[in-house]
Amino acid sequence: MNKPDYLAWFLVIAAAVCTGNLASNSISYMAVNQWAAYQLRQFQVQMEERSQRQAVKAREQRAGSPRGQELLRRCREWRRNYTMTPSQTTAAKRDQACEDYHKYVWGR
Repeated sequence: MNKPDYLAWFLVIAAAVCTGNLASNSISYMAVNQWAAYQLRQFQVQMEERSQRQAVKAREQRAGSPRGQELLRRCREWRRNYTMTPSQTTAAKRDQACEDYHKYVWGR
């Protein structure tokens, strides 16, 4: 009768356990990476939305400020002047006044 080779069985079982552990760790690693990538994307979207809301709020505050209102008044006044008396001078003044307002409100 043949005796079972315990060392061979031990090595086969150990190799199977190691292979299973490696596969499990690999799957866990991929799942964690996908979750982390998803979380990062969500965070980036939230930060972008927050940044946009802050930019809109800042523009609204600048537009509503006394300086913003004065610049808007000047822009409108030069537009009206240009419609009443179109010339290179009124066009240049209109463009400059409206550009000043735009730069102040949009921060550029």
